[in-house]
Amino acid sequence: MLRRRVDARDLAAVNAALAEIRLGTRVEGRSARMEIGGRVAGDEIRSREVNDHVSHFAAIPEVRTALLAYQRGQADVARSRGFRGLVMEGRDIGSVIFPAADFRFFLHADPDERARRRAREGQQDSIVERDRLDSSRKTAPLACPPGAESIDTTHQTLEEVVEKMAAAIALRLRDP
Repeated sequence: MLRRRVDARDLAAVNAALAEIRLGTRVEGRSARMEIGGRVAGDEIRSREVNDHVSHFAAIPEVRTALLAYQRGQADVARSRGFRGLVMEGRDIGSVIFPAADFRFFLHADPDERARRRAREGQQDSIVERDRLDSSRKTAPLACPPGAESIDTTHQTLEEVVEKMAAAIALRLRDP
């Protein structure tokens, strides 16, 4: 949308762009990367400019519908490549995209810690404002879905969070 200079308030322009945008998936080893118009969506999708606009576009039902089909289609991509499962991250993966997934985790952290992490990655965004917008939108508001395991990652390393998730998965696989 930003490449096409589409304003989130202009629903006609948003719908016109949605009709033309082609989303795809490039599988590299055990990872999949989103393609937009045949180009891998790299670091630019986590840029300040994208972060400043993403919540406004994410609140548009037509955008959510288009992305829902693409995101749910990733299960078919995984199956077609012989994978036994799929790991996805995003603000509504466990609540909207795959609400019946076998394992759902809701990761959260203190906004100041999240800002420090983003800064270490060389990125900035308005975390508090984005959370406010995403939590208050009418369509698929940001929230920990019922049945998901909530993990506060504020004082944990990435490795500790992954270990906690792996332990929860192993425990449930052992004791169904």
